[in-house]
Amino acid sequence: MFYDSGFSGKSSCKTLVILALVTFGWVTITPYAFGKNSYVQGVVWGVWDTSPYYVIGDIEVPETRELYIMPGVEVFFLGNYTFEVRGLLSAEGGDFDGGRILMTTELSIPWWGITFIECNALSSIINCNIVNAWTGLDCINSFVFVQGDTIDARNVGINCVNSSPEIVNNPLIIVRENYNPRASLKAISLHDESSPNIIDNDRIQCVANNNSEAYGIYIREGSSPTISGNWIEVSSNYRAIGIYATELNSLSITRNIIRTKSNRVMRGMEISDATGIDLTNNNVILIGPSIYTPIGLLIDLGSRVTLTNNIILGNFNSIGLTAPSGHINSGSGFNNFFRHHENYQGGWEGYTDIHNDPLFESEDDNPEFADYQLTWVNYPIEDHTKSPCIDTGDPGSPRDPDHTICDIGRYWFEQDTIANSAADIPPAAEYQLLAAYPNPFNQTATLTFSPPLPGMGKLVLFDLHGRKLQTLWSGMMTADPYHILWQASGHPAGEYIIQLETTHGIESTRLILLP
Repeated sequence: MFYDSGFSGKSSCKTLVILALVTFGWVTITPYAFGKNSYVQGVVWGVWDTSPYYVIGDIEVPETRELYIMPGVEVFFLGNYTFEVRGLLSAEGGDFDGGRILMTTELSIPWWGITFIECNALSSIINCNIVNAWTGLDCINSFVFVQGDTIDARNVGINCVNSSPEIVNNPLIIVRENYNPRASLKAISLHDESSPNIIDNDRIQCVANNNSEAYGIYIREGSSPTISGNWIEVSSNYRAIGIYATELNSLSITRNIIRTKSNRVMRGMEISDATGIDLTNNNVILIGPSIYTPIGLLIDLGSRVTLTNNIILGNFNSIGLTAPSGHINSGSGFNNFFRHHENYQGGWEGYTDIHNDPLFESEDDNPEFADYQLTWVNYPIEDHTKSPCIDTGDPGSPRDPDHTICDIGRYWFEQDTIANSAADIPPAAEYQLLAAYPNPFNQTATLTFSPPLPGMGKLVLFDLHGRKLQTLWSGMMTADPYHILWQASGHPAGEYIIQLETTHGIESTRLILLP
């Protein structure tokens, strides 16, 4: 029997709180807090700031209440209980030793996970470890900020129904099958016009066995997420699909690594009955043997896809692209299809595509050792030492930060020792990053730009391989000069790219951080 405790769940070393519920002549006695431990169930709110908490029944944050879980708190679910949020949940751990928040179970069976329902307030799950949950986060008509988290689930990592959370900079979102045969597992699942930002996550991973399906990101029913800068890893002994999309009108997939592995059905991306699909600068990689023909990109009937600057790498037995005639939009091209038994099947002929070894730094099957950055050995000698993907992307795409033609694939190659010809230097943009002072600098630099026209813009920090490190500033710009102070503490000495991104264009400059 559940009860409304009216307490926040804080423990007391000297108090035994006993709630007696008298109904129809009988009494239920439930301990609330005893000794150093806190036992919680029913309605909860307030502040949780001591550990551990033991959940002994379903818990709920009601619509008018707020629950704050402080850094370092550990929460153990002693059964398959739900954590339902209708008000506000702020679980913000610290990014330091002992600062992360842990939610898990001491039992072999998983707990149900956190469900956000009709939440008008902005809840946050930051620097948390959500472990052994059935569904890590379930968002229903809610907005949640998810950052810095490890989510380890058994069925779905993050599920969204008519919700658009911010899913950014998370070390790991993983679903691992646990005695769940013939299941359909999804690391991230989006339904009913869910349009989250899924950006710069280190690993989005789905691992299935027992003849189960595995999907990295599963998208349908009018959802239109932005998927950028992620590593998506999917494996199954039955069916593995990196990204599956259907019944959509808009979808942007940019600069991701998408790897799939299966003994049977294996597809990097499958798109069906979906239009407005933009695939740009991705690495789609098929690894391992398969008894069926693997497909890098499967574009099914009713779809319209723009495909530019992607590397689609096969396993020798694969088809690079399957698409009926007319389903690849004009303007597509400048992709690299390599190591396939057949590059194309259908109407697309790949008029401007290439078919060469991209010369990655490493293709190790273990994601910890694979490095899909482009290689240029002892440049500028013979071309065979240079990746064919360098400077061979769509000339109409935005220039790379080194002001050269866009490279093909996830990472751009920084040509810091190669002099650009006049033809390689782009014309001045309407927005111009005017100065970075001092440069080289030690810990603090001032970034100055002066846009002649108003508009939205942001300053983004990259390393020399094109990996996004940090957004330094974003907002609406006027025609006045801007002076942004960058404190580089925590970043190692070396060279960085600062990029000004606006609706009018992209400008970049290089900074050198001294030791």
